[in-house]
Amino acid sequence: MKRILIFNSGGFVYGAEKGLINLVKAIKGKSIITVVLPKRGLLARKLKSISAIICTNSLLLSFPGVVEKMTNFVIYFRENK
Repeated sequence: MKRILIFNSGGFVYGAEKGLINLVKAIKGKSIITVVLPKRGLLARKLKSISAIICTNSLLLSFPGVVEKMTNFVIYFRENK
């Protein structure tokens, strides 16, 4: 089963987040989905209710380049698995 790591910059539910919820619904069961959010909120509750793993850490998302480094690590790991 593939693992998918998703970063989102907010915990509220607006248009893009509704799309994220629909994406998670569409691929649940086919992949293990982890979503990194800056804080708990409505979005975290909705994603958790559809079986996504939620990680909330505002420190992780507050430093410039962290998301890029994490994304590069995930890509590197996937290519060298």
